[in-house]
Amino acid sequence: MAKRDVEPDEVKYSLLENGLDFIDSGLTQIAQAQNPSDLKYAVLHLGAGIELVLKERVRREDWKLLFRDIAKADEKLYESGNFSSINLHDCLNRLEDAGVDIAPESRRKLESFYERRNRIQHFHFKETREAIESSGAEVIAIVLDFIAAAFDGDTLNGQEDALLTSIRGRLSDFQRFTTERLKAIADRVRELKGKYGETIECPSCLQETLNADCEVECPFCGYCDDAEDAADLYISNVLGETAYELEKDGGYYPHFYCPNCDNHALIEDDDGRWLCFACGYRADAGDLQICGFCGEPKDREGFLGSRCMDCETEYLMQDNT
Repeated sequence: MAKRDVEPDEVKYSLLENGLDFIDSGLTQIAQAQNPSDLKYAVLHLGAGIELVLKERVRREDWKLLFRDIAKADEKLYESGNFSSINLHDCLNRLEDAGVDIAPESRRKLESFYERRNRIQHFHFKETREAIESSGAEVIAIVLDFIAAAFDGDTLNGQEDALLTSIRGRLSDFQRFTTERLKAIADRVRELKGKYGETIECPSCLQETLNADCEVECPFCGYCDDAEDAADLYISNVLGETAYELEKDGGYYPHFYCPNCDNHALIEDDDGRWLCFACGYRADAGDLQICGFCGEPKDREGFLGSRCMDCETEYLMQDNT
């Protein structure tokens, strides 16, 4: 962990340095974890660090953009830090509006880790060290690429550079762990693919090492559950706030019965694509349509108006005279 050359009673960080210090601390806690508490605080520190790094890039566009309500932006409040600030989702939106490029897949992983951090901070949770290490390594790699692309290296001070060096060193250890772990479980992954046809993204560690069946298992992180709960965890971990906000705003929660296997294990992602955790069924955006009567997705070709053929058949069998 990078050390600061300061007097013991001095506590002063720039916004970027504060974020990098949180990240460095989080990676240190994962590497040296002795108990579950270390892993918990590792996720909290990584999440806080990522958010602060993004906020610094927003600040470089305009400090007013750090205010949740831009109309209330006030320089005195800004200098004191006594204001309601934006969260990670807001940061990403405002950076996008400012023309700062963040790839959709990178955004998805950052938001997924942020949801994991929120759940750990505000609710009960169950995680494994492997899942935390794997997902943490992925998002920190994204953050380092973001810093390289979105910040001018000449503007970083000595301590910020030292923290970046420390973070890069720890990250290479974690990436090495992921590579070695994938090699160690390669035979088991091949076995799962041979039995189930393919493996899909694990909702816990985000590696493509989960079998699709009524009972799922991930040999990378040890996650095991039934397909329905795995689909819910994917919505919570990966889709996160987007899914719940959609439901709250009068939309639908993206968890359905699969038209291929009839298990309640089908999810719709943010891009409208479909995946079933019970059978591995996939469909592209637009391939399925949600029936206006039963509320379940069916093949778009099998509709009469807004009614799927199953509901149409049931309707015709009833006495509707």
